[in-house]
Amino acid sequence: MLQRYRPYPPRNGPTPVELRFAARTTAPSSHLSVTIEDAEEGKEMLQAALVKWPQEVLQKAYEAKRADRDTVVHRVAQTASEIEAVERHRDFLSVVQRYEENLLAAEESVLDLLKNTLSPRTLGEVEDDSGYYRAVFSEELVALTIADTQLSHIREVAQSVN
Repeated sequence: MLQRYRPYPPRNGPTPVELRFAARTTAPSSHLSVTIEDAEEGKEMLQAALVKWPQEVLQKAYEAKRADRDTVVHRVAQTASEIEAVERHRDFLSVVQRYEENLLAAEESVLDLLKNTLSPRTLGEVEDDSGYYRAVFSEELVALTIADTQLSHIREVAQSVN
């Protein structure tokens, strides 16, 4: 019996769409390229692709995504520290401003020297920094949520394969 010629062998692995989504999810990426909705909606597609991967590849994908998530955790902690520093500078400058209002003109040069040494920015600049860091912090929390969700999806597959 003659077999029909097939120009391409049948695929036993994941589809190209599954591969692209899995690569996009496991690659170090900005949280702006994948939303939390994408991560949740793509869970089944991601897991369908990952379950077909060899155990070693799956383990490396998990480790890479965990490293990405850890990077985001560090960025969140860094931003939280920057917010704390800005708030401390704001408090310092507010106290200095109140003190300055009660100061005699003769001591003003000493106060200016101390103020510039301890915090070279104005109160308005520090308040602007505070707003910026709070916006960055909220974006980083979104990135952390997405990274945690993706890592959880990969972990589920890795645990089910073992």
